[in-house]
Amino acid sequence: MDKGSVRSSAVGELYDHLSAAFGEIMGGSLHFGYWEDADDPGAMAVPSRRMTEKMIDKLPVGPGQRVLDIGCGNGRPALDLARRTGAEVVGISISRQQVAEAGRLAASAGLSGRVTFRLADAMDLPFASDSFDGVWMFESLLHMPDASRALAQAARVLRPSGRLALSNLVVREPLAQGEESLLENACRLFQAPSVIALSDYPALISGAGLVPEELADISGNSVRRTMEAFSSDVEKVLEKLMKDGADAAFLQTVEGLSGIATDIGRAAWIGYAIATATKPGGDVAR
Repeated sequence: MDKGSVRSSAVGELYDHLSAAFGEIMGGSLHFGYWEDADDPGAMAVPSRRMTEKMIDKLPVGPGQRVLDIGCGNGRPALDLARRTGAEVVGISISRQQVAEAGRLAASAGLSGRVTFRLADAMDLPFASDSFDGVWMFESLLHMPDASRALAQAARVLRPSGRLALSNLVVREPLAQGEESLLENACRLFQAPSVIALSDYPALISGAGLVPEELADISGNSVRRTMEAFSSDVEKVLEKLMKDGADAAFLQTVEGLSGIATDIGRAAWIGYAIATATKPGGDVAR
């Protein structure tokens, strides 16, 4: 998919419409789950929370420190991060609906003073340089029109020795003939410019001025089971959306996502990874 064909505003519009439906399908949050083994129960809620915990593990922050959550979704992971670490969290999204919903969740959790959300674009972050101790990119890099620029912006707002943690779908191996169309259709429906190859991450992160630390391929614990859970629940969501009077174009988008989910889950070349990096300078606390 041509990177230039994806606009930040289009991604925001997609999630304005899909966030509520995705939340029901994905176990409350809007990201993939982590299954410990083949015998794990199939429901998304527990694996979804487990993936959030894995991402929290990657940020060594605590009280008095600040984390920027780029692409905060409905805000649940940011609230979990704040509860567990005591850090202040600022979440951003280009979806007005997500920012509003995240703000409501923070208020109901009594965390409005420590977790805030605002409308902002990762391509041009409205924050001072060296103003955060950690940056989270929880499946958001997938939607960035320019991944290099988004990472450079993340690096700019990090303080020296600050940590970046990101998770994302990745391409694990070269695509065979005919597999390009599946990837292109998935990218088109999800407003994703491309899925970055796992092998490209070290250079991509280094190019942003960060020092790569860990690149963990957790595909076997995530992709297939998440797509199976998505496919099994999406029909229930479609029924609810139809009862609620959702427009035909929206229903068609959800049906399209459902149609490719199983194929994506079965594709050995599509994977999921967590990467961490630090900004040079300062004293790195471990």
